[in-house]
Amino acid sequence: GSRWEGWKPLSLEIRGEMTRDNTFLSDPGLIAAARKAAASGSFQVVEGCISSADMWNREYDRIAFSHAAYGTMAEEMEGAAVCQVAAGYKIPVLSVRVISNNERKDGTYAPETADICAQFVMEILAEYGRI
Repeated sequence: GSRWEGWKPLSLEIRGEMTRDNTFLSDPGLIAAARKAAASGSFQVVEGCISSADMWNREYDRIAFSHAAYGTMAEEMEGAAVCQVAAGYKIPVLSVRVISNNERKDGTYAPETADICAQFVMEILAEYGRI
């Protein structure tokens, strides 16, 4: 094991400049579009903080720590990198994740959730006026 309790998120580089702020906020227009798409009732949507790191995490106590320390609702491995690039180019961004498995509830993978997420993203883009 490791002693991760004292770990702090690292600074990030955005287009050659280091930033201590490693929090990426979603674009308000995209949030509004997602809320409208969610109002259809076809999707179960939860808004919150997504933890993103370049690592696979299956440690229950570390997941619980991240939730308690940072208020995370879910965790994944790609979102921060996408948001980092979007921030560098001033592109509106919204991180939408589908929960395809839950380590604390047996971790069974449900591949059909990818199709559900894709449908939701298409509805968000339609509401936002991009398709």
